[in-house]
Amino acid sequence: MKILLYLTAGAGDLINFTGVVATMKRYYPDYEFDFLIKKKHAYILEEHPAINQLLFFDDYPHIPQHCTHINHDSYVHSALGGDYDSILGTWGVLLQGHDHHGDFALLMADLMRRNGFGLPVSRKELSPVFYYSTEDHIIVDKFWAPYKNTKEKVVLIEDQCSSWHSPQQEHQPGIIEWFNKIGWITVGNHPSSKVSIQTLNLKQVRLFFNKYGNVFLGLSSGMTCAMYARPNFFANKKLLVGGIVPGWNLSNYLDCGNNYLYMNSVYGLNDIKLFLGIDNSKSRLVQALG
Repeated sequence: MKILLYLTAGAGDLINFTGVVATMKRYYPDYEFDFLIKKKHAYILEEHPAINQLLFFDDYPHIPQHCTHINHDSYVHSALGGDYDSILGTWGVLLQGHDHHGDFALLMADLMRRNGFGLPVSRKELSPVFYYSTEDHIIVDKFWAPYKNTKEKVVLIEDQCSSWHSPQQEHQPGIIEWFNKIGWITVGNHPSSKVSIQTLNLKQVRLFFNKYGNVFLGLSSGMTCAMYARPNFFANKKLLVGGIVPGWNLSNYLDCGNNYLYMNSVYGLNDIKLFLGIDNSKSRLVQALG
């Protein structure tokens, strides 16, 4: 059985599907799964053992790439339908009547179930998964080589992508300035970070944090999706994620214990200080921590 999966959405959405397709391959080992994606997102799936072949929308310019286009099925079937037994769009947001609370991996798995793939697994098994190459390790180690002997702590700070704005963004410059002032190395995609992460893709950013990071401050965007991917190496690391969608709270699926906190709201500097145990600031985070 030859299946073509496709996704026109962003990198974070594709990351969320990596665990789902791994589960599909485990339960349907004789099926071949090809994936049609944007070429710029190829790094997410290049090492994935469940994927037989990657195809790129870039090679089919007549297929609209915008993720909200309602006629993708007809376009993809027209271009590639003769080569596959089944063609499935994987963007679970299009699934109607499902109260997923923003948990996109769960939503995507339910979409696959509705298309005939029984996946009798726990939610934890559907969590995103990365497969790193030797080149990924070389790139990350070279990126951090100028700082490899540093004694300062390292904080990775997510900034929102240009196409989507979060209220949390308003706090980022002040947070970065404070970390710079107290001697931490700020790493991220915000212009005021000491070290820019722009040369790394999201999979490599996650590998960087595994190897060298101490604290991650997330905004529930693509970099947060990358942090949620397995394998997890979160011993002695802290992750604070803010957002407005409950489904982004994956505390039950991450092996972080009290080192992980999701705030279903905007967090400020006092919240960070309390979470890191830097001072006794009083804030609404006290209630969040119980």
